[in-house]
Amino acid sequence: MPVASRDNQTLRQVAQANNTSLSVLEKLNGNIDPDTVIANGTWLYLPQNEDLSLLFTALYTAHSGISNSQYRKYYGRLSASERAAKLWIAKRESGYNYHARNGKYYGRFQLDSSYLHGNYSVANQERTADRYVKGRYGSWAAAKRFWLAHNLY
Repeated sequence: MPVASRDNQTLRQVAQANNTSLSVLEKLNGNIDPDTVIANGTWLYLPQNEDLSLLFTALYTAHSGISNSQYRKYYGRLSASERAAKLWIAKRESGYNYHARNGKYYGRFQLDSSYLHGNYSVANQERTADRYVKGRYGSWAAAKRFWLAHNLY
């Protein structure tokens, strides 16, 4: 259950105030910058007596536009930080939409449509995005860092 932030705190301060790990809070809340002030009233997820692995799965599937089986297949093998970065990019690029179009860019990760070779399936988009990110950046976390610096990946 999310709670509203108060006192214009940073995520780091929220972690300290709630005696929890900053990395857990980052993962639960979409890897937001730990030192940026969070506006009062912003909803935050806190790990309060819950199984975090179940909570992570519930949060990601509820907000990422994919089913539990797709989540397990395309995100379950990733580390928590890689999974969070991949989902972060999908949200910014397309709002998690596998059918999003922007000129020659298509799908959840807004890949150049030529990379997809006419196959716009979920499986091909996920596979192609993983290959593209690994080849260009080495990891989803590195791709996210690039995106933050350049507003694209």
